[in-house]
Amino acid sequence: MTPHQRQHSSSVGRDRRLAHVASAVCVALAFGGCLLTRADFDPPLVESSDLLTPDASVVPGGCSTAADCSGGAVCLDAGCVTPAPVPDDRDAGLAPPCVGSDCPGDVPLPLAPSCEDGVQNGEETGVDCGGTCGGCPVGAVCAVPTDCESGVCGDAGTCPAPSCDDGALNQDESDIDCGGACERDCGTGERCRVDADCEAGAFCPAATERCAPVSCADTVQNGAEVGADCGGDCPGCADGSACNLDSDCASGVCTAGTCAAPVCDDDALNQDETDVDCGGDCPGCPVGGDCIVNGDCSTGVCRAGTCAPPACNDNVQNGNETDVDCGGNCNQNCAVGEGCENGNDCQTGSCNGAGCGPGQDECCQAPSCNDNVQNGTETAVDCGNAACGPCPVGSPCTVDGQCELQFCHDGVLNGRELFIDCGGADCPLCPDLSPCNQDADCANNNCDPSGTCISCGDGVQNGTETGVDCGGADLACRRCNAGERCGSNDDCNGLLCIAAVCG
Repeated sequence: MTPHQRQHSSSVGRDRRLAHVASAVCVALAFGGCLLTRADFDPPLVESSDLLTPDASVVPGGCSTAADCSGGAVCLDAGCVTPAPVPDDRDAGLAPPCVGSDCPGDVPLPLAPSCEDGVQNGEETGVDCGGTCGGCPVGAVCAVPTDCESGVCGDAGTCPAPSCDDGALNQDESDIDCGGACERDCGTGERCRVDADCEAGAFCPAATERCAPVSCADTVQNGAEVGADCGGDCPGCADGSACNLDSDCASGVCTAGTCAAPVCDDDALNQDETDVDCGGDCPGCPVGGDCIVNGDCSTGVCRAGTCAPPACNDNVQNGNETDVDCGGNCNQNCAVGEGCENGNDCQTGSCNGAGCGPGQDECCQAPSCNDNVQNGTETAVDCGNAACGPCPVGSPCTVDGQCELQFCHDGVLNGRELFIDCGGADCPLCPDLSPCNQDADCANNNCDPSGTCISCGDGVQNGTETGVDCGGADLACRRCNAGERCGSNDDCNGLLCIAAVCG
């Protein structure tokens, strides 16, 4: 076949195919003013890249559509391209693809639609967008949500601007309508990028990038925690840990941003304290403080978890009591041997340090005839009973025999007195240097052989003493020591009496 014949055959074939195209139903592709499906073209549509042979040339200048190009060039990859002719025997003798004046009858074969040809064609809902070409911008026509960049196709069939309530994952959202710039924080299980994307009480674990509830046992510092699983809403952090508030610390004390060790004066309830800085190993709590045992209270009495005020019937020495429930302000005075501060604390009225038990400075004493207190069976101070003898004239009494006789106070030796107003069966015992018949007549219980009451402890040499309170015939007196006066060796304490001096 001659070239002319081939050209004529191609022209006839081209006309036949174009006629077939013209009669096709326009359904999908925009070409020549009607929408056609790819299958409606005979021969099939030609991909733009198939037009680029080794001999193809690029026309200077950029383009966005075929209308930007001339001289039979097509717009391919933003550049006008003039395809080279293809041998006539391509496609088993059928007319080769061609463009513009290279085609018989100057009618080009239609190119297959692409997402970069500057024309709305194929399945596109807008120019080079929608369908399989990616989302269209705001305002573009759409058929389904995937036709739009926002992932939403509005009721009017156009792409709306993305929002935080459009039910699509768009803008900078971490999950649908939450996180990022959206007001709503993402809930548990929703995707997240940072903790701030999640609702209160949740955080964004790096391992899952999905919001999870904050926990005080997840080994991660999250939520309001100031350390891993401590501080904030979690248990307090250990001593030495960083902190913002006292409540961030197990000790309850945050000093200079660090949890301090607990002490009994840190104004916090910590250690084994039952109330702030008291109870447990700290000093006892005041009245009204919280307690567990009596020892938690300064009063020593814990009732129903509260430190009770001191009372005189609580079986505890508290308040100003001098012993358990006695002395001080209590109506009950203390018994013999119990603690006291003065005689008013004691049943006997006598308080001193004689014979007191461990830890007692003073204690209540048993009644005696020389304690200057009326106690025991005495009818007056230190008199009026068998032990102490009769009381002086004018003293209180209840029966005869409790009182001294009048003649014992008249300054005259009379009655059965041994000496003026003393001795005998009725009057008081005689003082030193008074006459006596026996030791019982003397207040010092010492009637020396001369018949005189002599004290061996009065600091005076008297009676038969050879020295001060020593020697002499009264063996109740001690023997004299070296240097003291003597009358014989018997006056000395194991020494010789030389020149009237024991030596």
